[in-house]
Amino acid sequence: ISPPALLPAAAGHPSAPYQLPSVDLLDVPPSLSEREIKNKTFDESEILESTLLDFGIESRVIGIERGPAITRYELQIAPGVKVGRVKALDNDIALTMKAKSVRILAPIPGKAAIGIEVPNPNTTLVYMREMIESAEFKKRRFILPITIGKDVSGSPVISDLTLMPHLLIAGATGSGKTVCINSIIISLLYSRTPDELKLILIDPKKVEMAPFHHLPHLLCPVITDSAKVSMALTWVIKEMEDRYEFCARVGVRDIEGYNARKRPPAGSENKAGDDLPETMPYIILLIDELADLMLVAAKEIESSIARLAHLS
Repeated sequence: ISPPALLPAAAGHPSAPYQLPSVDLLDVPPSLSEREIKNKTFDESEILESTLLDFGIESRVIGIERGPAITRYELQIAPGVKVGRVKALDNDIALTMKAKSVRILAPIPGKAAIGIEVPNPNTTLVYMREMIESAEFKKRRFILPITIGKDVSGSPVISDLTLMPHLLIAGATGSGKTVCINSIIISLLYSRTPDELKLILIDPKKVEMAPFHHLPHLLCPVITDSAKVSMALTWVIKEMEDRYEFCARVGVRDIEGYNARKRPPAGSENKAGDDLPETMPYIILLIDELADLMLVAAKEIESSIARLAHLS
C-alpha cells in the first residue's frame, strides 16, 4: 500500500535490522537535594496543622507526596469534624501557606484522609530520560506508549495511545502543547521500529517539526503545505477502509489481531489471501496547529477528521 502520489515516500529502510535509539542520546537528569525538600515540607506541614487548629479543627499530617509542580499533604482530622469545614478554609490555608491557591481533595479516593494540594514555589523539570528508563515505560503491555509527565506523587504517567485513538491537546499560547507533542513523538520512537509504526506529520508553521524531517518512521515527508493536508487525509481514510476490508477477510477486528493471525502453511494454495499484506503497521497522523488548518479548509478537514475519529 503506497502513500499518496503527491507526497513521495520517505527514505527506505536500511538493509541492517533497525535498532531502537539508545537513552544515551538524552540528557541525564541532575540530582535533586532531597534534604531541602524534606525540611521544607516538614515546616509547611506544621504550619498547616497550626492553621487548622486556629479555626478549631484538630488534624495531623500523615503523609506528604511531592511532585514536580504540586505537593499534596494527606491530612487526618479529629473524629466528629465535618469535612465541609476544612473545604471552606481553602482561601485561609492558601494565605498562611503563601500560595496562590490550594486544592482540597476531600476525601482522597481509597484513603481515610483529606488531601491538600499546594503549588511548589519552584517547579522541578521532568526529564525525558527518566521517563524512558522508568519501569512503567518498559512494560510491554503498552502497544503505543506515550509519556505524559509525572503525577502529584512524582510517579511517571505513561498511557497507551491505542486506548485513545483520537487525542486533542489544547491550551493557551506558551502552555506547552508543542513540548507535549515532541515528547509523544520521542516516546514512540523509543518503543517502536519503522516496521511497527508509521507517522504522518503535518506542520503548517514549518518549524515545529523540523527535527523530525528525516525519521525512518515517516510514511511521507513532513507536510507543510496546507493545500496538501486534505489530500493526505483522504488517503488515510482510504487506507482505513482498505484495512477494514483486510480484517474482515481474515476474520479479525483490529490491527493486533491481524498481525497475530495464523498464516497458511508455505506452499499451500491460498489464492484468496495472495493480495493481503503480511502485517499492518500502526499509522499515527499528527497535526500541529489544527486551528490554522481550519481557517484554510475547514469544511474538508473537519469532515475528514470526524470520519477518521469514527473509524479508528
